[in-house]
Amino acid sequence: MKHDIRSFKELALRRLDNHRAKQPFLVNEKRVYTYHDLLQRLGRLTAFFRGERLSVGSKVLLSSSDDYSQMSLFLALVSNGVAVIIVDPDSKKERVKGIFSQMDVDGWIVDQAKAKTWGLPELDFMLSLEPVKNVQDSIMNKLLGSVDNKDGDALSNILNQFEPSFDFPEIQGDEIAYIIFTSGTTSDPKGIQISHKNLTTHLATLMSQYELNNNSVICNFLSLAHADGLIQGPVLAYFGLCTLSRPFAFDVGRISELFDSFYKYRVSHFITAPAILTLLQKFSDGFEDSFHTPEFKFIISTAAPLETTLWRDFMDTFKVKVVNTYGLTETVAESFYCGPGEDCWKVGSIGKPVDCEARIVDERGVELGSNEVGELLIKGDHVMHSYVNSDIIYRNDWFPTGDLAVRDDEGFYYIKGRKKSLIIRGGINISPEEITEVLDSHPLIGESCVYGQHDEVWGEKVVAVVVPEGEEVPKEREVRKFCKDYLEDVKTPSEIFVVKELPKGSMGKVQLERLKATIEEVAKEMEDSIQHGQISVREDVLTLASSCFNASLGIEDMHRHSNNVEGWNSLDHLEFVTRLEKHFEIHLSPVDIMNISSLASAERIVLAKVEG
Repeated sequence: MKHDIRSFKELALRRLDNHRAKQPFLVNEKRVYTYHDLLQRLGRLTAFFRGERLSVGSKVLLSSSDDYSQMSLFLALVSNGVAVIIVDPDSKKERVKGIFSQMDVDGWIVDQAKAKTWGLPELDFMLSLEPVKNVQDSIMNKLLGSVDNKDGDALSNILNQFEPSFDFPEIQGDEIAYIIFTSGTTSDPKGIQISHKNLTTHLATLMSQYELNNNSVICNFLSLAHADGLIQGPVLAYFGLCTLSRPFAFDVGRISELFDSFYKYRVSHFITAPAILTLLQKFSDGFEDSFHTPEFKFIISTAAPLETTLWRDFMDTFKVKVVNTYGLTETVAESFYCGPGEDCWKVGSIGKPVDCEARIVDERGVELGSNEVGELLIKGDHVMHSYVNSDIIYRNDWFPTGDLAVRDDEGFYYIKGRKKSLIIRGGINISPEEITEVLDSHPLIGESCVYGQHDEVWGEKVVAVVVPEGEEVPKEREVRKFCKDYLEDVKTPSEIFVVKELPKGSMGKVQLERLKATIEEVAKEMEDSIQHGQISVREDVLTLASSCFNASLGIEDMHRHSNNVEGWNSLDHLEFVTRLEKHFEIHLSPVDIMNISSLASAERIVLAKVEG
């Protein structure tokens, strides 16, 4: 049965009348935020916004690393018809500048430090949030986001002076609810506009498909700066009067607590990304029954392609069902579901479309039959309203995904590749052109090419190939540092190769497959030199660490603790140990992995394995 709520005003008013006001909305290790707490905050924020003359159609940029602030501000703004421009706190100044250049913004709500770093313009409405400690960094922010670090938060002192107002406005379905700018060139990111009709329609689909009810507890650690974390986390919980669990800031040292949290918080649905499943599989020994509780239903994999091997291995290990999904930021969250129902369940596929239509076409737009590969098109009420300052390139009301797919004889769909040059790293969409633009601006680089390569942990990693401008060859450490000045860590190349020239066709276009083959040969030569002892273990550890942590590391960093090495966080730690295992052909146990707390300890453990 479909959810019958169609507006955020109705949502708030129903929540006010609901006898379950004491039900938790958000739980973490610091405190429990009830629906009563949340509604009081929404009411105070509504009164605050009225005083600041924010109204239906206003546009406000929002970026906070504090969970509860980000959640409550988003819900309050959307409930008042204000279009929320969601910006990742890790964004660089040039990217934020590009967003402001594309559209008229009426105000901003940003963490105090970022407001200064970004050099935000003076507007009629400005709210600089007080600092909140953030213990996560690098790609961790991208994939997992942050969690509250104290009982209070940046908004409490401001809002206490306002009496709650629940006079929410009537909002038409075609009004914009929020805008997310996808990865693009640093000067021209693409803004995806999701309407209220898009959002509420899709939330109803998620409620039904995931079999959620008022007793459901959703665990979702994904970043609140991206749709899979925000929409399938707090917004979905609020829509369904469910509880959201985000227990603590993730750390490998607390892996046992993460497993325990599924029982402690009575989690029924775990929405996560394949990279997290890889991590849990790695540390599964002794925790295989973590999901064997009366409340738990299934795991939902989102944000990135789920490899069949990981899918099967995880279910075999934990004896739990993993539901696979497929969607785009342009479709709010999902469009295809493999499970939980048996009628749409086939491991290896993305399942079948739900509450939307799909078709596969060739380059001429002619629809293909079963078992023929073509571009996937989608049509439905959840497909975005429009791009900022640009029309959607529809094909007779069908939205082109840019992904290549095939449908089997039973109606199951499979993704076979991408028509567009997009890199998906840990669920984050990355445009190669954005990185190329930065690389080409380096004084020692004449031209460059960027592409994605398979990665066991993150799905894909960013590979950059550069051609020197002159005789001087750019050093990898310097190029990496240069990139970090302009790009978020997740977009900084994991591997950088220098070549004399890029292979090109008669029209001057880079022949990517030829380039990839050349780089594979170079990488193999480096691997062979390692196996023949031409490169020391220490040098190799430093090289791998620099790549995994997107940092410029030298011998002087060998004894620094992991907490003091920029970019070294728990999930990049997993990538580091995975690559150590592959390079040195060794196996690292969970104890070994947890004992790697410095590069020196990594070197020592690797040497013991190799020599043993």
